[in-house]
Amino acid sequence: MSVFTIYNCGTAYNASSGDVIARLHKNTSPVNQTIINAGPGSGSFTPNFLGGTGNPGGASTIGGLLFGSGVETNVKKTIEKLYLMRPQPTVVNLCGWSRGGITCAKIANELNRLGPPLSRMAINIFAIDPVPGSNTGGGSNWNNISISRNIRYYSAVLAQHDLRSWAMDSFQAVYPQLSEGTNVEVDVMPGSHSSIVEFKGAAGKNATAELVYDMAQRFLRSHGTQFSGPGLLSNNEILKRYALIQENFDFYSKLKTKHLKKLAQNPNTFKREIMDASKQVVGSLSMAKPAFFINEHHRETFRFTYPYLGTELDRDKLQNPFANPAAANEFDRLGSACPEQGKTVLLYFLQALK
Repeated sequence: MSVFTIYNCGTAYNASSGDVIARLHKNTSPVNQTIINAGPGSGSFTPNFLGGTGNPGGASTIGGLLFGSGVETNVKKTIEKLYLMRPQPTVVNLCGWSRGGITCAKIANELNRLGPPLSRMAINIFAIDPVPGSNTGGGSNWNNISISRNIRYYSAVLAQHDLRSWAMDSFQAVYPQLSEGTNVEVDVMPGSHSSIVEFKGAAGKNATAELVYDMAQRFLRSHGTQFSGPGLLSNNEILKRYALIQENFDFYSKLKTKHLKKLAQNPNTFKREIMDASKQVVGSLSMAKPAFFINEHHRETFRFTYPYLGTELDRDKLQNPFANPAAANEFDRLGSACPEQGKTVLLYFLQALK
């Protein structure tokens, strides 16, 4: 199995940005089995293919920022790279954020359209808050972004608290139409479109980006991408970060509502719309804090590590959680291995049993 990994940056971001996408690319090994495409409007681009120079990601900075100019060029150059490779990869892993997540789907669609041998490559995509942007100005942002049949696994993480789609037609996240034979998983992460990939927060406030990085790395590793950088988080390290999110949920929920006075007053009355590839609303994300588990990733990690205690936390009607000796033993173990999560579990039980 020959694996090639492609990273696609978001609008105005590139390999030097230091976000989740740039870090993943930096830590991917070997370097000749990966490339990174600069995002539209990034203003800089040094392609790692065809021996040329150019600026498809940022050739038109304003056009890239507003209309996504450069995305289609990134798709074309990536297809050329894959076509000229010898031997050609049998597996292509793609990871992108924002318009970079959309670029992943466009690349897969084009590979499928061109037929063999390119259409025979097995495609796996990890998309972080995939946002096409507006089609204003005759753009093609919403074209060819559905899940084509060559995509084997598609995983997406959506930002829970970015409400700019309420204010302007440019930040709706996309849940592409399904394709038979594709395994699809979609989860949410508290915070804004940018905060879930940036490591700019104060101490203890980077938990969402750290989790998204770990989720993306796990996905890519499972499909053959190799990494030379930091290893994966342990389950208790993951739970620690979710405990920090639970304690600081208001911080994450207000990251993109505080500048809109009406939303800042009562953001829980609004929901972020999720659209399919034909721009039809297929769901929405509540702004409210969950009862306990932040998302399905949190729930699955907790229940795998502490199954009896996880069952007690998932009950519709909470009873004495420590009546089950196995759950009580797990709580003691949790308190030693991850005191941050142990604290939030205890507070939840105390509040729920009042």
